Amino acid sequence: SPVPQSPQSPQSTPPTVTVAEVLSMAPPCRFPYSNMQTFSVGLLSLADSSEVLLLSFLPNLLTLPDVNVPLLLSSTFIGELLGTGLGYYGDLYGRRPISLLSAALILIFGVASSLSPS
Repeated sequence: SPVPQSPQSPQSTPPTVTVAEVLSMAPPCRFPYSNMQTFSVGLLSLADSSEVLLLSFLPNLLTLPDVNVPLLLSSTFIGELLGTGLGYYGDLYGRRPISLLSAALILIFGVASSLSPS
């Protein structure tokens, strides 16, 4: 005896939404500088993540003695640990001044480390 076939339901495709449609549905932003703040925080995160990426192969490029590699790695992560304390001050004094301070510290110590002789 033949097996009864179930009725075929028409395949429905989910509705597609473009990025422009989603952005047009978003409410207007109350803060005029939020895009610039998001961009600057993204750049600071990029600087931090690129520093961590460089740590993976920088000791081999510099041919550092084995004694200096743990010092390099630990000093970087200690600096990041101390930098997390800036979040408290961001709540206290505002995010913009603390973000500018953080960017200035990255700049100062980045230039200082690039000028070090060894």
